[in-house]
Amino acid sequence: MVLLSIESAIQLAAPLASIDYYVAVFCGTVLYYTYAYLSDKQPNTPNERSDWYSANKSNIKTARFYVGSIFLASTAVLMQLFFRYLVAVSIGTWLALFSIPTVAILYYGIGNSSKNKVNLRNTGWLKPFIIGFVWAGVVTIYPIFIGKLFKRLPLDITIFQGLLFVKNWLFISMLCIMFDIKDYASDANFELKTFVVSFGLKKTITHILLPISIVGLGSYLFVAYRNHFNYSRIAMNAIPFVLLIIVANSMKKRRDIFYYLVIIDGLMLVKALCGIAGSIL
Repeated sequence: MVLLSIESAIQLAAPLASIDYYVAVFCGTVLYYTYAYLSDKQPNTPNERSDWYSANKSNIKTARFYVGSIFLASTAVLMQLFFRYLVAVSIGTWLALFSIPTVAILYYGIGNSSKNKVNLRNTGWLKPFIIGFVWAGVVTIYPIFIGKLFKRLPLDITIFQGLLFVKNWLFISMLCIMFDIKDYASDANFELKTFVVSFGLKKTITHILLPISIVGLGSYLFVAYRNHFNYSRIAMNAIPFVLLIIVANSMKKRRDIFYYLVIIDGLMLVKALCGIAGSIL
């Protein structure tokens, strides 16, 4: 999350956000995902990740307390520094800023009873795109906003920033669909109609992952051509999409959970490093 935020700033030639932002976004990500794992109900099928969180629940809750304290402190510093300048923000930018946390909150759901609860997490096909939307917003909109605010620059969202948002949205959504392959057994048990549950493994790969990955690569090459990027920048930024296609093909075989965690999450790290390197070159 931190490196993707830095990548966006460098690619857009925008100032980097303050260290308080990167601390806050790191801690916020940890809190968000540990809440998801700790609140997951134990499925009837074996799940190594759920078993690990269940066995270490006490230690994780203690760690979350300290991480949460750091998150609140860093967020308070950010608000103190920037609150006086927020009046200059346009309505359109405010809507973009608030849409991301709103979707993130609705992902877990609002409401006490299961019948009345609004929960985007159980939307099946939309689930990966919802997660991708939140990630893309946090790494593409917020760091640029904070960096510009800190340097007293115009705060409007540019067309190129919007294109980068869509690129990140598609890329991370594809990774989320791959992760759903790992959770196929538990999703099927809970009757959550993800792509892999609805279409099966091979069709999900050949009809969804590969075509959208190729479209994403083609869209990037088109934007690169229109903006006259040099060849080294194009090549570096194309690497993550090529790896995405290779990894999608590798998902046809059943893999250990560690493979999914390292390879799929690792692609986000690779994307950030390639984007940074490409811009510097």
